[in-house]
Amino acid sequence: FARTWYAPELKRPGCVWTHTLLLKTEDIGNVDLSLLTPFFRRPNLEGQRDSYKTVMSMDPLWEGKRIDFDLKREITEYEKSLVLAFFRYAAKCIVQPAKTSIDGEEVLLLLWRLQWASLRGSFHFCTGSLSTRSIDGKIFDFQVAPESRLSKFGGSENDEVIIFDPLKSIFEGNVEEREEQEYFIDNLSKFYEFKNEFGFDINGKR
Repeated sequence: FARTWYAPELKRPGCVWTHTLLLKTEDIGNVDLSLLTPFFRRPNLEGQRDSYKTVMSMDPLWEGKRIDFDLKREITEYEKSLVLAFFRYAAKCIVQPAKTSIDGEEVLLLLWRLQWASLRGSFHFCTGSLSTRSIDGKIFDFQVAPESRLSKFGGSENDEVIIFDPLKSIFEGNVEEREEQEYFIDNLSKFYEFKNEFGFDINGKR
C-alpha cells in the first residue's frame, strides 16, 4: 500500500515522494485501510531515511477494532450506485471522476470493507490516476481520476474501463433483476455480515 505526495521542494518538476507499507499476505483479510493512514509519513530532504526500514507493529491499532461501516455513517446513494457498478461489471475497471484524490477515499474504504480476503488479495486500485493504470497486463479494478483527465481512460461499454456516471441509470435487465439490484444496494450491511462469515470460502473474483 502506497501514499504519494507532490515534492515541490525538489528541483526537477513533477517529482513526488512515495511511502510504501508492506503487509503479509495473510493479514490482508483483517486489515481496514483506514487504520493504515497513521503509518504513512511524508519523506523530506532532511529526514532520516533509516526510519523507513523499521518493521512496525500494527496489532495494537486493529486489535478488537472490526469496523461496522453501516453503523459508522450513512451510505450515500452515490456510493451505493458505485458499489453496484463495481460488483456488476466484474471484468471491468471502474473509474470514479473526482476533483481531488481525497474525494475517492471514502468510496475506496467502502469497497474494501465489502470485499472478502481472497478478493482483497487481487484488488488493484489507485486514487490518483492520470491515465489507465495496470500491472502485469491487468488493468486496475478501481481508479480515481481528475475530471480533466477522463479522456485518457476511454470508457465505452466495449472497453475494459467504465467511467462512473451517477446521472446514468445503474439498474439494468428485467424487473426481477432490477429488484435484485435494488435489494443489494439497500442492504449492504447484510452483505457485509455475509462476507465476514463466509468470505474465507469464496474465491478472489468479483
